[in-house]
Amino acid sequence: MRRYILILKLAFKGILTNKVRSLLTILGIVIGIASVIALMGLGTGAQEDITSSISSLGTEIVTITPGSQGFGSQNGPNGPGGPSGGTVETSTLTKRDYDFLNNKTRFPYILNLSPKISSSKDLIKGSQEMTSSVSGVSAEYDDIQDLTLAQGSFLTENDINDNRNVVVIGSDVAENLFPGKSLSEVVGEYFLIENSKFKVSGVLESRGTSAFGNQDEEIFIPYSTASNKIFETEDFSSIQFNVTDIAYVDAIVAQVETKLADFRNVDPDNLDFSIFTSEDLLETVNQVTDIFKALLASIAAISLVVGGIGISNIMLVSVTERTREIGLRKAVGAKRGDILSQFLTEAVILTLLGGILGMILGFLLGWIIGILTGITSSITLSSILLAVGVSVGIGLIFGFAPAYKASRLDPIDALRYE
Repeated sequence: MRRYILILKLAFKGILTNKVRSLLTILGIVIGIASVIALMGLGTGAQEDITSSISSLGTEIVTITPGSQGFGSQNGPNGPGGPSGGTVETSTLTKRDYDFLNNKTRFPYILNLSPKISSSKDLIKGSQEMTSSVSGVSAEYDDIQDLTLAQGSFLTENDINDNRNVVVIGSDVAENLFPGKSLSEVVGEYFLIENSKFKVSGVLESRGTSAFGNQDEEIFIPYSTASNKIFETEDFSSIQFNVTDIAYVDAIVAQVETKLADFRNVDPDNLDFSIFTSEDLLETVNQVTDIFKALLASIAAISLVVGGIGISNIMLVSVTERTREIGLRKAVGAKRGDILSQFLTEAVILTLLGGILGMILGFLLGWIIGILTGITSSITLSSILLAVGVSVGIGLIFGFAPAYKASRLDPIDALRYE
């Protein structure tokens, strides 16, 4: 035990003898660790935000999209209709598909169903203007997405059937287009979507910003009105529904997929549409963000390698400067292992100090960047353990060669060194 305490004392003495050089030595480690901690924290925070947004949709929501490159249980990126199973020409979803699905006898397990067609459009009310995401949906869309109205009412079946120019708006839209008016006063007001006049039938409660954007800037109109008057297309971007029992959602998806494929007269092994649940999307997003986080960490790790090379160079200089000291220690009985341990300990202490300072700087950088970008930085225990482990590892790897050189010095030649 005394031997190890003595080695630690000598290591600290060697570091403190050249404070400025020691500080410059660990600078590369500090920057590298700080970069890894900050970037991994931001990557984890972004992943958590996206996960929260997708999870809030509920696993019982099923989405059908045109084309075979979506996220589906059987028809996703790795399914028969994905890249490994051939490429399907661009397809569309139309009202014919929606009407086929909108049959309680044929699909009793579908609780609510809605097509969706969306795009960004300019909204105008007098001198007030803004751009918003306009979505054409059915009267059941609010039940699918669990939307809550602050004032007024959602779209009705009569609105859909009569192609009415009515709109349900988000709270930010109400505030921007009708400044100074209460939400109850906004209901019944009119504004323009492009050149078409719409009446506000309801205002949604604030839902905040998600990974998909500001939900309070969205507006909803009847899909029939959207198709005929705003977008002038009968193609839907998606069809969404929720189910009567989430315990059987996978079986329901499989049945819908089979029946819809037969209705569209397409090969079940080469579908021209995709079906996915929020859980499917969540799994795919997590895979992508994990790869992205690893990429960020790899880029930041380059500076750690540079810092490690700096450690090795400085330790070699230190060995050269302290050659007589090494010779004297060997002359009084120090063994090769003692010399090796001393210089290795110095390298590990330097990198460990760099790791600790880097963690603190990484926390601060993640917090500052998070404030500037709106992404919550999430520093995990694994990031901290990784930083400490990498620091010690760099000290051992890059400090071994100088320490080994010091331990192999001949004591007589070392004492003669000028």
